[in-house]
Amino acid sequence: MKLTLETKLDIFKMAIQEDRMEVRLIKDQIYKTCTLITASSFGVTSFLLFNNKTPGLGANSTLLPIVDVSFIAVLWAIFSRLKIDLSTAHRAVEAREDMLQLVLTDESIPFDPFGKMDWSQPARIKENGLFWIVGTCTLTLLVKLAWVLWWQHVA
Repeated sequence: MKLTLETKLDIFKMAIQEDRMEVRLIKDQIYKTCTLITASSFGVTSFLLFNNKTPGLGANSTLLPIVDVSFIAVLWAIFSRLKIDLSTAHRAVEAREDMLQLVLTDESIPFDPFGKMDWSQPARIKENGLFWIVGTCTLTLLVKLAWVLWWQHVA
């Protein structure tokens, strides 16, 4: 059965919509992860500082830096993995858009919406603005840590 140009375009449009939805979901996951880790750090810090059941734990000036550095390390590890996934998803969108252009310009090309993609080429969309979000969360955690250590030293 030979597909019409309209059917081919509809298939490509649906595939591109799915790929774009994946990009949005990954970006949303990055935002949620940053928010969760930053809020969790504040919660753990307040628990360690004001927990009366284990005396001395809140005054331990080595535990708080370890906890905050661990939160920062987890934040960057998760972000790094999601950034790779985001770049791959952007590459998939770009490849489908390129295939769509080929179908529009030359109908003799065999129709394959799941054709091979050149993964050696980086995505044209970089999403470097996400580094500002993760960087801001990291800076927030470092400022909080400095303030808590100063507060413990003064108190």
